[in-house]
Amino acid sequence: MSAASPKPVPSFLLERAAREPDAVLCMVPLSMQASLPGGTAHPDHPEWCTIRVDSALHQVAGLARRLHALGVRSGDRVAIVAETSHLWAATDLAVMSIGGVTVGLYTTLPPRKLGGLLKHCSARLVIFENDAMWERYRDVIESVPLGAQVFHSGGAVEPLRPSECSSSWLHAQIAAIDPAQPAAIVYTSGTTGDSKGVVLSHAAFHHVVCESRNAVPTRPGDRSVVFLPMAHVLQRFATYRGLVDGVEGWYAPDIESLPETIRQARPHILIAVPRVLEKIRQQARARAVERSAGSLFDWASAVAEQPRASTFRSRARHSLADRLVLKRVRSGLGGHLRVIASGSAPLDRRLAAWFEGCGIAVREGWGLTETCAPATAVPLTESRPGSVGRALDGVELRVAEDGELEVRSPALFTEYLDDAEATAAAFTHDGWFRTGDLGRIDSQGFVWLTGRKKNLIITAGGRNIAPSPIEAALRVDGVAQVVVLGDRRPFLTALFFPEAELPRPEPRTVIQTAVDAWNAEQPPHRQVVRWRWSRRPLTIESGTLTPTLKVQRDAVKRHFAGLIEQLYGA
Repeated sequence: MSAASPKPVPSFLLERAAREPDAVLCMVPLSMQASLPGGTAHPDHPEWCTIRVDSALHQVAGLARRLHALGVRSGDRVAIVAETSHLWAATDLAVMSIGGVTVGLYTTLPPRKLGGLLKHCSARLVIFENDAMWERYRDVIESVPLGAQVFHSGGAVEPLRPSECSSSWLHAQIAAIDPAQPAAIVYTSGTTGDSKGVVLSHAAFHHVVCESRNAVPTRPGDRSVVFLPMAHVLQRFATYRGLVDGVEGWYAPDIESLPETIRQARPHILIAVPRVLEKIRQQARARAVERSAGSLFDWASAVAEQPRASTFRSRARHSLADRLVLKRVRSGLGGHLRVIASGSAPLDRRLAAWFEGCGIAVREGWGLTETCAPATAVPLTESRPGSVGRALDGVELRVAEDGELEVRSPALFTEYLDDAEATAAAFTHDGWFRTGDLGRIDSQGFVWLTGRKKNLIITAGGRNIAPSPIEAALRVDGVAQVVVLGDRRPFLTALFFPEAELPRPEPRTVIQTAVDAWNAEQPPHRQVVRWRWSRRPLTIESGTLTPTLKVQRDAVKRHFAGLIEQLYGA
């Protein structure tokens, strides 16, 4: 498949069906499979349903016909408000197959916010996961001309009849799509301001799917676990990439079921965000503590985080750590996990080293919604801890005078929906996209991020300080997030937040040790003068975390204003 000749996204499914109609596309929990025909029970896992490629093609054809009968036409926006599932993915392909534009919206959005986004994108139809979700949002959908449908209650996705599932009609619909036309509108997380509707074309998705294959290739028979929100561009990219490569995706019923789904799926590849990887390590430690082996786990983890040296002592330590602890970690992750691809936020180097020490390759990539997910990736054949990799083929990078990374790529977004001013401001006079990320590019083309331009702290003394490196250095065991403060203040401070799922006593001594170690190596203006421990965790529900578990800094400042004032009090 060549990126030089872009095609509509649904053509990925058509081409796969022509090559491997009987191959397994994905595994779906039986509880999530009620509305789509064509699945068969898995012989070894009776609670799972097998969806083959040909069945998926007929499912998408039937859904596309149903949507067309409801009145959806080329260019119409269809919003999906649902948790990640095969039905979400099939509906997405069905919408795009008839020239529609999918708008994925998070299920955690407050009703008023969701209603505002439906109006902003001029959604013609909205599809909810279930009746309870429809009830929650029913008062804010008056602006939607075709109203609402519910996945498991009839309408657009009631059980499909075989007569509706002819793929020949689908082929004709897809053939009429111009790859340059919009495929999706993805709303940014808005960590530093209001969400923007990023318009992405079929050609953009086609480019990143094709060019990422060279950097991180897959193998025949590979399995993965699908669990990130489909409303986020990273999971959409990963879903299309898996479709093209033939990676068998296992859909986790929910995030709480992720560990068990990983154990059953025995994945070879895992695409995740850093917070999920942190939780995997925390859960591994918690299991060790239950076996009264917490100290042994900590020792083995410290060994895993150290580079393997050629000395006999180093090899012996790593071998012993592996035999006593790390082998059990791999087994808990299914025993076949070969590579973890991390994106969406910077990955802590110690955490990456821990997984590498467990025998699992970790490769970071970097991109934004506006770049249609990855613009860079660390090749699987190379290792650069701390780097987010080289530019994908066809992607150009440069660093502006102020350190901001700028991108030129066939995968760039078309526009911010109905915001010509913001769209124009996002590009330089010569057509490069201003990413808002700060970083450098070394002599071999590897990109090293240093922070977000909008997150820069400008102290009362006029010093510009990126908080991300400080926060990474201070994130110790027992701490979920660190937020460094100091904008227009005389000195830096920090808030430390606990884990929501694994609460522990305040790790005061460990935090103070980390703060002291940081301060000892820094000039006065980069030292953290005061800090506070919050007993309240950051959560998606409170708005202090995004659905992909990134910190909403403005929301943190509002929610913890009293604590912040204490930090700067006399």
